[in-house]
Amino acid sequence: MDCTATERNEYFWIMHTFFTVSLPVYSVAIIALLKIKSSYFEKYKLFLIWHTLINFSIEILNSWFLNPVVHSPLPILRFTGIFSQLGFTGLFQFFVIGTMIYQTAYSISEMFLFRFRASMIDYKSKVFYTYLRANIYIYRLTITCFLTLNICTYNFALDQQESNRQNMMRNYPDSAIEITCPNVIVAAPLGDLITFYNMLIWLIIVTITLTSTFATTIYLRKNLKENSHLSETVVRMQKMLLFSLTVQVTG
Repeated sequence: MDCTATERNEYFWIMHTFFTVSLPVYSVAIIALLKIKSSYFEKYKLFLIWHTLINFSIEILNSWFLNPVVHSPLPILRFTGIFSQLGFTGLFQFFVIGTMIYQTAYSISEMFLFRFRASMIDYKSKVFYTYLRANIYIYRLTITCFLTLNICTYNFALDQQESNRQNMMRNYPDSAIEITCPNVIVAAPLGDLITFYNMLIWLIIVTITLTSTFATTIYLRKNLKENSHLSETVVRMQKMLLFSLTVQVTG
């Protein structure tokens, strides 16, 4: 049994083609950011480089090292890339991609916080600043908990995943035998304490990311309207920065 086999080669060709096309874009973006010399822009530039490198790394992982395959309608994910060929478990690969995704979400929040600071002269006196800072600390705590728990319970989680795969095969005997492979991870939050914990972390990260980014965008747009009396150049620059941040995040 080949645990890395798949019948959907079109998906991988699409992923590899997209990665190949995006490679020069990422390269140009990173080089351009590195060449920017501005003391005011320095910290924001580092956030942008960090965010871009994480996105680039995720594309490399998904296109070559992970190659995740779903077995709909079963709640499982089978990794068929280089990591699986080297013998890494599905749980480890889930741990890697989860860490990268959470880093992306965290970098987004840091960029929005920086953008808020840049727009407000007295930002420390704003209640909204306290809200954004609290979100940053929640991010850090949540990601730390994610790393700590998954590292400390890795062996236990491996046994639990093996049990989940066997139960899945018994419940769905007509399914492909590959679902019992060690590079498969089963999402069973109601029957697996570790999976349930990771689901809660995912919900916290998603909720904070969506609420803080939307709230910050609305707040800054409102602030721009209230300060429309400023010079046209300043207002236009603020709008451009807000728009560029939104594009960066959605990208």
